[in-house]
Amino acid sequence: MRGIKIGTIVGLSVMGCVGLLKNSYALNTERYEEMLQNNVSSIQQVINLFPKSPNEIAERCKASLAIAQKDFKELLSLSHEKRNFDNTIKAFDELSRKFSIACNPIHVLEMLHPDEAMRNAAHEAILTMQDFAVDAFMNPALYAAFEGMIREGSLAHANGEKLSSEEAYFLSESMKDFKRNGFDLPSNQFDQVKQIKKELSQLGTEFQAAIAKDNRFIAVAPEDLAGVSDDLLQRLEKIDDGKLKVGVDYPTYFEVMGHCKNGQTRKLLLTEFQNRAYPENMERLKTIISKRDALAQLLHFPSYAHLDIDPNMAETPERAYAFIYQLIDKARQKELLEHRDLMNDLPEGVELNERGQFFGWDLEYIKESYKKKHFSMDAREVAEYFPVDKTVEGIFAIYQKFLNVDFERVPVQGLWDKEVICISIKDRGTGKQRGYVILDLYPRPNKYSHACCAELVPSLYSDQNGKRVIAPAACMVIANFPKATPDKPALFKHSDVETFFHEFGHAMHYVLGTTKLASCSGFAVKYDFVEMPSQMFEEWMWDKDMLKQVSSHYLTGEPLSDSLIDTMISLKKFDSGAFLRRQAYLSLISLEYFKPGAEKDTQAIQKELFEKYCSTIAYNPNAHMQASFGHLIGYGAKYYGYMWSKVFALDLFNQVKQVGLLDAGIGKQFVDKVLGKGGSADPNDLLQDFLGREPTQDAFFEDMGLSASQD
Repeated sequence: MRGIKIGTIVGLSVMGCVGLLKNSYALNTERYEEMLQNNVSSIQQVINLFPKSPNEIAERCKASLAIAQKDFKELLSLSHEKRNFDNTIKAFDELSRKFSIACNPIHVLEMLHPDEAMRNAAHEAILTMQDFAVDAFMNPALYAAFEGMIREGSLAHANGEKLSSEEAYFLSESMKDFKRNGFDLPSNQFDQVKQIKKELSQLGTEFQAAIAKDNRFIAVAPEDLAGVSDDLLQRLEKIDDGKLKVGVDYPTYFEVMGHCKNGQTRKLLLTEFQNRAYPENMERLKTIISKRDALAQLLHFPSYAHLDIDPNMAETPERAYAFIYQLIDKARQKELLEHRDLMNDLPEGVELNERGQFFGWDLEYIKESYKKKHFSMDAREVAEYFPVDKTVEGIFAIYQKFLNVDFERVPVQGLWDKEVICISIKDRGTGKQRGYVILDLYPRPNKYSHACCAELVPSLYSDQNGKRVIAPAACMVIANFPKATPDKPALFKHSDVETFFHEFGHAMHYVLGTTKLASCSGFAVKYDFVEMPSQMFEEWMWDKDMLKQVSSHYLTGEPLSDSLIDTMISLKKFDSGAFLRRQAYLSLISLEYFKPGAEKDTQAIQKELFEKYCSTIAYNPNAHMQASFGHLIGYGAKYYGYMWSKVFALDLFNQVKQVGLLDAGIGKQFVDKVLGKGGSADPNDLLQDFLGREPTQDAFFEDMGLSASQD
C-alpha cells in the first residue's frame, strides 16, 4: 500500500496552529524555507525534516502556510502576457512540492510517534494544513492562469512554448482535474465543493486516527492459548489474575487465528479485530458517504464512484464492476473445490454450522491445520529461515542487482524510536545519490497498524548547464512485523517477506521515479496502476532461486531446501479461489458504498455482499469491519485497483523472468520505461512500451491456478 500525497489535498487556517503554542520555540522561517527548497543530500537533512516537539510542529505549520501564501501571491500576480511554463506551471509545481515536504513529515509523526502530545499536535497541524490547501489549491485565479496558457496555444504549446511530453501530459491531466473539481461551476456551487472537501479531509483524517488509536485486547488465561508459539507467549503482557493481554496488532492476531487450539479465544479475538474503531467510525463513514455523494452531485457525476474512478485506468465504475465480476466467475469453481477439501478434513474441535459453512474464527486455523497435515508446512517453521536482518540483506541484494543501485545502512539518531533504521541508495557505477528510505518495521501502541510507504521528499531532475542533476528522494516504509524475543531474533513469516518486498517496491518506485515535475514523480500515478510495481516485485519471493538467496535459518544458516520451496510454491495456488473472492468482496464494498445515493446502510450492504460472495463462511452479525477498512478513505471506490494492477504486474514479471530476475539489462529497461517514469505518462503507454505488445491476463490466471478461458 502506498502513502497519501498530502500536499495536493491539504490545508487549514493559521489560527488552528497558533493555538498549539504553549512554550517558547523560535523557528527561523527563512532557514525553514531553505530546508524545504534544498535537496536532501545527507541523512541528517532527512532527520531534520521531522519536528521534535509539539511547539515545533505548530511553528512549522504556521511557517509553511505563510510560505505557501507568499508563493501563491507571487504566482497569481503575474500578468497574462508575462506568463510562461516556468513561471506559471513549473512555479505551481514547485510551491506544491514545498508544501508537501512541509506536510509529509508531520503526517508521518501522527501515524508513528509514541508520544500522545506529538500525535495530537501533528493531527491538529494536518487538519489546519488540509483546510488551507483546499482554499489555496482551489483558487479560481489558479485555474485562470492554467487555462490562459492553453487558450494561447494547445496542450503541446503553452503560451507559444513547445512542451516536453511530460509537461504536456501534466498540463492535460491538470486541466481535467480542474474541471473534475468544479472550477467551471457557478461561484456559489464552487464554494460548496470547497467546503465539502474541507469537511471530508477532516473526517478522513479522524477515521484513520481512530483505527490507529484503537488498542483493544482480550484477557486470556495461558491455557486458553494452547498452540500459539512460545515466542508470542513471551511477548504478551501479564495482567490481573495471571491472564495475558492479547492485542489486535497484526503479529499477535495472525498467530492466534492460525494456531490457537481454543476456538473461543479465536472467536473473541476475531470479534475485537473486526470491531476496531467501532462504533465511532460508523457515524464518520455514514457522513463521508453522504458528503462524497453530495460532492459528486455538485460536480455533475452520477455517483462518487464515477467521480473517483474517472481519472483512472478503468475510467468508469461499470468497467471496474465488469472486471470484478469476471474474477468472481473464474474463481467460483476453484473456491468450491477448496471448501470441499477443507470441509472433509476438519481439525479436532472445529465444526461447521448447520448450513455447512465455516465460522470466521475457524477459517485460518483450518487452513493452517490442513497445510501442516497435507503439506507438512508450518508457517512458523518456515519463519525460522527468515531472520529479519539476514532476510532484508538478501532482499536488498536482489533489488540492488536488478535495479543497478547500491544500498548502505547509515546510522540514524534523533527519530521517534531506536529501532528505526535508514538506507542510503545510490546509482551503481556513478555513485549519484538517489534517495533515503527510513524503515519502521515493528508494532507499537498507537502506531499506524497496516503496512505502507509514506512520502517525504520527491526525486526530481533539474537541468544545470545541460546536465540532468538528480535531487534525491526520501520516503518511509512502515510495517508491523513480529519482534525479537529473548531466545530468537525477529523472524519474518513468508507472508511478511512478501509484504516487505511489496512495500520496498513502492519505496523504489518513489526513489527512482525521477521526473522534471514533482507532481509527476515517484508513485504519483493513477490509483489503479500504483500497486503494479510493488505487486510485480512480490513475485521474486515465489521463485526458487530468489528464495534460496534470501533465506538463512537463524541457527544453522542453511537456506530453504528445494523440497520446502517446492511445497511453498505449490501452496501459492492452495486457496487462490478464496483469495480472489475475498478481494472481489472488498472491491464491491468500496464500489457499493459509493454508488448513487447519500444514505447507505453500510452494515446491510456488507452483510449482503458477504453472504453472496463469501458464501462458504458464516456471516458474523457482531462484526463491523468497515469501521477499520482504512482503504475506504485513501482508495475510496478504487479498491478494485489491487487486482486490476496485479494483472499487469504478473504480465510484466513473466516478461522479466524470461530474461532473468537478476538481469541488470532488463532491470534498466524496467526503470527507464516504467519505474523511472513515475506519473509522467499514461500507464497504458508505459505497459505497451515495456512489453512491446498489449498486456494480457494470461499470466494472472495461470498464477491463480485458473484457466484464462475458465468460467
